[in-house]
Amino acid sequence: CLSFSNRDIVTVDSTYDGAYQDMLAKLNNGLVVPECYFCTNDIITYGCIKALREFNVRIPQDISVIGFDNLPMSATMEPPLTTVDVSKTKIGYLAIRLLDDLINADDKQPAVKILVGANLVTRDSVAPKIQPK
Repeated sequence: CLSFSNRDIVTVDSTYDGAYQDMLAKLNNGLVVPECYFCTNDIITYGCIKALREFNVRIPQDISVIGFDNLPMSATMEPPLTTVDVSKTKIGYLAIRLLDDLINADDKQPAVKILVGANLVTRDSVAPKIQPK
């Protein structure tokens, strides 16, 4: 189990270039990197990794990095990115079904939450001591 501290939360822009620039600025200002970063999506992860590398932070030797989306490029990065894979087809299907229900409802519908399963795709961007068993 990894320890967690609010000081380890880093907010960056949601684009590749923005995440890169924001992470680079934080590193230039003395950011101390934790043991692991879990990023909101793979695009942000790619930008953060680029900035980390410019500071000679090695992945996974110095920091483990995990993305979210399992974009095709994640498998071909160096090192290949550990990421969370969610079914975009399933999300799309459920969104269309929910939208159809909302359009065809006679009354205003309450907000709903839909949980969609996910799989961790373990690759080489995570140090062995953090790998799931």
